[in-house]
Amino acid sequence: VEDLSAPVDQALVHQLPDDLKEKVQKLPIRSNDTTLLEEIIIDLCQWKPLKSTELAGILGRSEKYLLRNYVTPLREAGKLVYTFPEMPNHPQQAYKTVSND
Repeated sequence: VEDLSAPVDQALVHQLPDDLKEKVQKLPIRSNDTTLLEEIIIDLCQWKPLKSTELAGILGRSEKYLLRNYVTPLREAGKLVYTFPEMPNHPQQAYKTVSND
């Protein structure tokens, strides 16, 4: 069983494509610009489906904060979808960007 209180494995940050890694590193610690964080979350979930704990670890934000202020609103706006849509509380639930094909 993984310890969810532990910081997310930094290996995930190292796996990021360079352009994403650069965006994440340039993120201000506190920003009132919500679109900035929204765009990065969408970009990250386009790269690969990510769990809320992984997003929190990559972005250095609390999981609850990200879910409440970004992930859930983005999902409700139809920009992110669950990887297990039939089971919102799935233990391996992750989010992916809706592809605009």
